[in-house]
Amino acid sequence: MHHLKLSLLIALLGFTVLSGCSSSGGSSSSPTYSMHATIGTTTLNGTACIASLLGSDLGISGSTVTAGAGGPPQININISPWSGTTGTTSLVAPLPTGSFGEYTASTGTITKVSQTGSVTITAVSSTTITGTFSFTCSDGTVVSAGTFTAKRS
Repeated sequence: MHHLKLSLLIALLGFTVLSGCSSSGGSSSSPTYSMHATIGTTTLNGTACIASLLGSDLGISGSTVTAGAGGPPQININISPWSGTTGTTSLVAPLPTGSFGEYTASTGTITKVSQTGSVTITAVSSTTITGTFSFTCSDGTVVSAGTFTAKRS
């Protein structure tokens, strides 16, 4: 149940808030919130990324914004519990609780969930969280060379 609630929260955040995380134009000193990764032979160049706290859990969601709306392909990462600082966390099967990664290729497809992997938070500020990640899903899908700069909400 915890996994379902968190997945729904991340998805809602992804679809409603991600569209406001990426900007075109503006000051060059403004951060760019994005997520990039290789999924098998496909590359995700997510143009928006957000990080949100849910209790002691940190949810990070990266997606591509098209026509003002975020959506698949999308990667979600949950760190449970998050210490609030930099460090590396293992991503394992999420049930019943724990830290995990998810990959959704397109609307209407089954979300693939990490079986093994890790996420490393490399920097934390009051407005931004950055890091790297990689994981292998239970069906063998490999998500590698992941990087993100997430807007804190």
